[in-house]
Amino acid sequence: MSKSHIKKGDIVYVLAGEDRGKEGRVLKVLVQKQKALVEGINMVTKATKPTHSIPREVSSRWKLPSTSPIFLSSTPNLASRPASAAVATRKVN
Repeated sequence: MSKSHIKKGDIVYVLAGEDRGKEGRVLKVLVQKQKALVEGINMVTKATKPTHSIPREVSSRWKLPSTSPIFLSSTPNLASRPASAAVATRKVN
């Protein structure tokens, strides 16, 4: 089992993927899979049947938004980064 550079509750910055440039709070760290659940990042919709706990009106056609895990290598901890450091971006011509 390897060590993780982030933990639950940390604010992280997404470096790669569809949500690149966004920040979010870590909800859960999956150390063995090297992934983390980050609030509001990598959102997917899951199809569910209406139940007593999820009525039809709430589930909006049985599709609920859910967070999917992202790789730890794509999420540096903002607390460990100096405030003056800027994220390097590349211009596309």
